[in-house]
Amino acid sequence: MDGMVFSVELLDREGGEIRASLFNEAAEQHYDLMQCGRCFTLCNGSVRPAQKKYSVLKHGYELVFDGRCQIHMVDDDADIGAVRLAVQKIASVTQMAVPSSVDICGVIVSAEHPQEFQTKEGKALVKREITVADDSGHSVLITLWGDRARLDSREFAGSPVVALKGVQVKEWMSCRSGSMAEAGSMILNPTFLPEAQRVAAWWYKGGNQQRLTYISHSSSPAGSLRPPQRATSVEISAMSQQAVREQQSYTLICRLGSLQLRKKTHAMPLYYMACLELKDGGNLQCNRRVDETGYCRMCQKSGKAGLRAIILRLCSCAAQVGPRLNVRCRFQDAFGSCWVTVFHPAAEKVLGSTAESIVELSQQSEEICEEALKDTYYDEMFELQLRAKPDTWGGEAKTNVTCVGAQRISSREHSRMLLKEIHQLLK
Repeated sequence: MDGMVFSVELLDREGGEIRASLFNEAAEQHYDLMQCGRCFTLCNGSVRPAQKKYSVLKHGYELVFDGRCQIHMVDDDADIGAVRLAVQKIASVTQMAVPSSVDICGVIVSAEHPQEFQTKEGKALVKREITVADDSGHSVLITLWGDRARLDSREFAGSPVVALKGVQVKEWMSCRSGSMAEAGSMILNPTFLPEAQRVAAWWYKGGNQQRLTYISHSSSPAGSLRPPQRATSVEISAMSQQAVREQQSYTLICRLGSLQLRKKTHAMPLYYMACLELKDGGNLQCNRRVDETGYCRMCQKSGKAGLRAIILRLCSCAAQVGPRLNVRCRFQDAFGSCWVTVFHPAAEKVLGSTAESIVELSQQSEEICEEALKDTYYDEMFELQLRAKPDTWGGEAKTNVTCVGAQRISSREHSRMLLKEIHQLLK
């Protein structure tokens, strides 16, 4: 079969690494055979200079195999490691020439929920942004793609240690961030790595209270100036009445108590129609409100939800339009309650419904929608990621507290988290 290719990274007993690519018949025959972590013998290949833009390895050459190759799985060899990392401290990333590739081992201090979007060519993509810190006292924003981004959000909860091989470092406005290359590797809780043991010890012996230097810039809420701090609803409520000097992030364990469905005698809209175009050809959607015809002033495009005459006339300039949730929620914990604004997609997690489902209920009647939403009150326990940042309202300094991430947790998970905190306090 022509046009088929897949690549693997090989590690030998001496710790050497090299990339191997299998083409056409070789790819078809051996794709299902080759499994990560198993040992193989490979024969009848050829050598060529490495194509650096497709590889995260340092080797100057790579292997190529066609239909003449012979590949056999053999018994495991204890002298061959599972992965080889050249770990560098996050603090050193600021001194690297960019673009470059780096291996990092650190603690995941925050993780956004996955975002799905389409490129201009119509290709569907999914990404997730995580913030990783290490014992250099620095943290960096790293973007995961594809299957890595789709992992269950619980895999990223509880500040797990992660080893990342092949992080592509880039610079924007003098700030550094990373993106996981497709050819790279990600290992959660790699307890067999000395670097992971060192970072875990640092984190639980005071690193989780340390003020970190954040070297990245993000146009989304994933980045923070310091690791999220645990807070109560009373503390969040008091904070919203004060004026903070800098952006801060918190986590809150709570249940949904109620929604603000009305303001005085008027119904409060739970969603708005938004422009879903990608900004400046990037990966972030516009999300600005469109008018009743679907026109976005920011993108200067008429939406596909607009008038048919406009669509036929301006089909090449039509914008993607869809509903986006924006709800005011009262969250309750053992100490009290607080009001927080929750934006899409965290609102979908909290309400247990998609924006499209909320639109359908609202179109049936306000009463049906309200009754359906009330069934969610006190139903599930959540861990919220909250962001507090300076703002002004009516000329006065205020604090704007919003929910930028939410995930459901079971009572068992919550109990384990509390036991872990008690254990740390007793050390």
